[in-house]
Amino acid sequence: MKLLKLVYSIAFGFALAPFAGAMIASVNGTAGHNTDPTKDFQGNALSEEITEIWNRTVTLGAGTGTYLGNFGGTRWVLTAAHVSSVSGTIKTADGRSLVLGAGGEVYTGFKNADGTSVDLKLFSVSATGDAADYLDALGNIELYTGDLYTNTPLYCVGTGYNLSLGGGISSGSRVKQWGEFCADGIQEVEEGGRKTLSFVEVFSSEAEKSIQCGKYDSGSGVFVKNGENWEVVGVAITVGANSENNPTVGYVETPNSICVTNFTFLPEYASQIYAIIPEPSVFGLLAGIFALGFAGTRRKRK
Repeated sequence: MKLLKLVYSIAFGFALAPFAGAMIASVNGTAGHNTDPTKDFQGNALSEEITEIWNRTVTLGAGTGTYLGNFGGTRWVLTAAHVSSVSGTIKTADGRSLVLGAGGEVYTGFKNADGTSVDLKLFSVSATGDAADYLDALGNIELYTGDLYTNTPLYCVGTGYNLSLGGGISSGSRVKQWGEFCADGIQEVEEGGRKTLSFVEVFSSEAEKSIQCGKYDSGSGVFVKNGENWEVVGVAITVGANSENNPTVGYVETPNSICVTNFTFLPEYASQIYAIIPEPSVFGLLAGIFALGFAGTRRKRK
């Protein structure tokens, strides 16, 4: 079924938590960290390798970004507007670290229909030598503008801390990792003067597949396989929990440790992004993007 209006904020009575902590993945009651784009954390080879999206994920000083490609001679990275960094490093699947410098262009002017700002940012990067050759070989990636369903496999790649069940969401060490999940619903998030339509993951270590994001995962891309091609469908923006002062990572079934992650719903803003980095092949897909209801909720971050 399609994603519907989210009502968890009413059902679980969330308090607000900072966007701090980081990614943890769970599969059928076991939790761990996927740090290899060819294997899961249990050492099993992936039926669908995520090397391409892994190699597009940029470690930023204050978050994570996704390299979209070279459009008209400008190399663009997508992240959240609240992430201040405009340069970073791509740690590739083959062990290289490629430096991307600031490119001089930053765009945060994305708007909702009512004129409010969105937690979304594009910025340009510079690259020379091996880094430039690498990015050219990587090519461009498109935005996903189709429907999302509750059983659509989604893949997030981030560069935040590695969490443990029962631990605080701001403890750990920073590492590049990924997780697979299916979105639970759509909701509007208001924070810091911005209002963003988002899709939501309610973390559960007992789910078939689930993730939680946090600090330094801000801006992490969410990807979907559309036919043979990977496309970007979301950007990590906020985390909410039912305990603001001492949020912990736990089971969604346990009332005292509920955590959710919100991701900017890119189909809502795709036309604005393509106005900055035009990709003519997708303009025909922008009509008829689905209209979904949403419930308002507020989040905050440190």
